[in-house]
Amino acid sequence: MKSIHVRLSDEEEEQLLRLAEASGRTVSEVVREALFAHPERSAALRPATSAEVEELGKRLDVWAGKVDLTCEKLAVLEGVLAEVFELKGGQAELAGRVENAEEELRALSQNVTRLVDLQVEEREAPFGMSRAFMQVATMAAFTLARGTFSHNPEAWEPYKEEARRRALKTEGGTP
Repeated sequence: MKSIHVRLSDEEEEQLLRLAEASGRTVSEVVREALFAHPERSAALRPATSAEVEELGKRLDVWAGKVDLTCEKLAVLEGVLAEVFELKGGQAELAGRVENAEEELRALSQNVTRLVDLQVEEREAPFGMSRAFMQVATMAAFTLARGTFSHNPEAWEPYKEEARRRALKTEGGTP
């Protein structure tokens, strides 16, 4: 066998080496196959003229322009898609806020029921205790407005205890 030397660019050499490695063959086998697999086709091909090269360059420029336009359109679509995802996120946030508002309404209705229970206890309390219960009920009403007692029945106990403590002081003669 004889050897033939061919000048290749670094990129062409890398491509040839990758092709040989991927196919599990030697570089010589890959080159031989490329040269002699279709000799009639290779013989029919003639080198391109400078006019043909210029025409191909113009076609490539046109294709590059089309690719640029497509990239710009994709960028616009990406922006639109980002806005859609942002709106979807906002929609999820609004749904969460609505759900929180519904929970807060339920909690406030429960708190109103608790406030009524406190007022009933106030009415049933001895005369000296009614002022203390009224103070605690007012504090509880302000706290309710802030939603502090949402889902926390134990939070009422300190107010009841405070009312009892104040009432006992009032009955003893000290305010």
